Amino acid sequence: MEQILEEFPGRESYLKELFQLYGHQSHSFPSSVFISGASGTGKTATLLRFLDHMDIVYAYIDCIECYTSKMYFEAIVNSLSGHKLSPNNNFENYANCDSAEDFVDTLNGIDSNKSYVVVLKNFDRLHDIEANILPIMMRLNQFVPTINISCILIGSQTLLNYVGKQGLVPTITIQCDQYGKTDLLKILMKQINHLRRSMAEIINEGDSDEELRTKRLVILSELDERFFIGYFNIFLDTFFAICRNAKELVYLSNANFPIYCKPVIDGDTQENELRKLWEHMKLPFKMAMNSIYCRVEQKNTINSTKDLDHNGVVMSSTKAEVQKLELPHYTKFLLIAAYLASHNDAKIDKRLFVKHHGKQKKRMQNVRSNAVVSEKFSTQIGPKSFNIDRLLAIFYAINDTKVSLTSDLLVQISNLVRLKYLTFVSGENNIVDGSARLQCNVTLNFISMVGKHVGFNVRQYLCDFM
Repeated sequence: MEQILEEFPGRESYLKELFQLYGHQSHSFPSSVFISGASGTGKTATLLRFLDHMDIVYAYIDCIECYTSKMYFEAIVNSLSGHKLSPNNNFENYANCDSAEDFVDTLNGIDSNKSYVVVLKNFDRLHDIEANILPIMMRLNQFVPTINISCILIGSQTLLNYVGKQGLVPTITIQCDQYGKTDLLKILMKQINHLRRSMAEIINEGDSDEELRTKRLVILSELDERFFIGYFNIFLDTFFAICRNAKELVYLSNANFPIYCKPVIDGDTQENELRKLWEHMKLPFKMAMNSIYCRVEQKNTINSTKDLDHNGVVMSSTKAEVQKLELPHYTKFLLIAAYLASHNDAKIDKRLFVKHHGKQKKRMQNVRSNAVVSEKFSTQIGPKSFNIDRLLAIFYAINDTKVSLTSDLLVQISNLVRLKYLTFVSGENNIVDGSARLQCNVTLNFISMVGKHVGFNVRQYLCDFM
């Protein structure tokens, strides 16, 4: 157990509850257990590592991948029986399970000397297949009394939304809490060797001068653990308040470390001059906060003096990211409309998007009010919230072709939320009635590239550049 805690710090109480339920295979497992917690808290990874440690046979199923009951049942049977699809068996399943009855009969015939667990991630998707599957899984030990078997449901929502309404029974609930700052620091410190290797690769790829490359590699090898801890502390002080997702924080930390390390490798700054290093990271961190969850890759070379544009984002990598963005044509216009709604004042929508809006007199107070410094630009301050009606109004104004309002457009808005390009501020379940409020998460550089792909000049419709 200590080895698991080293891999997953801060999961002591979570592992303790798992051990109480599944630590003694001679005892009967509970019929079902529900594990609840936010994304990026190590629910699934810690559970699977625990089951491996306890030598429990388990089937791990992501219910999003199973779109028929036959596929779902056969995937479980294959895992629990140890059957692997291969050319030797012509990729045939352990047994054909065309119905729940076949599934139960097959499980009653497997080795009864072992203990089994079925782990269901995104379990709520099972109702898209058949309504009776989840109730069966939560009572699986009643239908398969010949073996010691249990079902574990993993989700981020409360089970109260399902129990009683869809034939489900109450079950044991384990809450997996979010990571604390100390736990996240321990997780990030596991990346030190990875960061050293990544930085060495950047130096080797970027330096043509062998003497300079050797000098930088020597400086890198002399950086001790305190240098990395200093970076992780600065990083967590910035991002901890807005994100607790361990996977996202590890990604952001790794992506921004080359920028932090560059002045030290170049010899411009000493490794213990934390204040200078913090000043150097202010702008990159600010832009990373605006594009969090968007995974805009930042590829930095040591020799380049033009790694970042004026927004602190790598131009070439952002362009490559947009080129890999596979969104429908109208969805790209929806994303552009969301950015304009998030970074323009609603009062000037008429002047921006209506052809015959009337003339505006240039008064001295208007000139003075428009003469703002760049720090007050809405694109620098950050996104503001907007409602669905305003988003659709801007979408129809900037889109030349006539598109009727259908449920497909509303589905595309939900897809943008799922991809983290948009986030809900309020009213997550009220897209249809228009009361939901959202904000756009992408950067100006990113949306400008999207605009170029559809032939739309985004800057022309931003109040900052008027």
